[in-house]
Amino acid sequence: MMKRTNSRIISFTCLLLLLGIFAFRQYSSCSQTNRNRSRIDLADTEKINSHKSTESYKRDIRIPPYVFRVLAYIRKYRKAPEGYEGGKEFKNREQKLQEWTESGRKIRYREWDLHPKMERRNRGRERLVTGYDEKAWYTDDHYNTFHEVKTTDE
Repeated sequence: MMKRTNSRIISFTCLLLLLGIFAFRQYSSCSQTNRNRSRIDLADTEKINSHKSTESYKRDIRIPPYVFRVLAYIRKYRKAPEGYEGGKEFKNREQKLQEWTESGRKIRYREWDLHPKMERRNRGRERLVTGYDEKAWYTDDHYNTFHEVKTTDE
């Protein structure tokens, strides 16, 4: 009798685990799609140019217009737009970004989300990284590659 009860508990636990894995995969695959639908246009930002990026790696990409809008907001107000995460220190552990200015001063970086925070949703792979040297970098693959973001006022 005891063995039968234990095997039922184990079977039930395995079933719950499989359902949890399935639900997580479904959630992960649709979170970026939902995030893309929820993009908002930021008000009160300066005019910017969405030209092709100068990049640090070989991939050829165009930086999306919303990156420039978020950057303009951050530069103007020195904080993340309402509903967005951002402003935390980016440690540059992989040393893919320049560590020192030409004058020998250490560059400190901050990271910013490019989409509004949504409850129970993954933050996605895109980030904006700004440095104390006034340069900005876009990554669409969670810090594997960086593309310099240049605006018309630079």
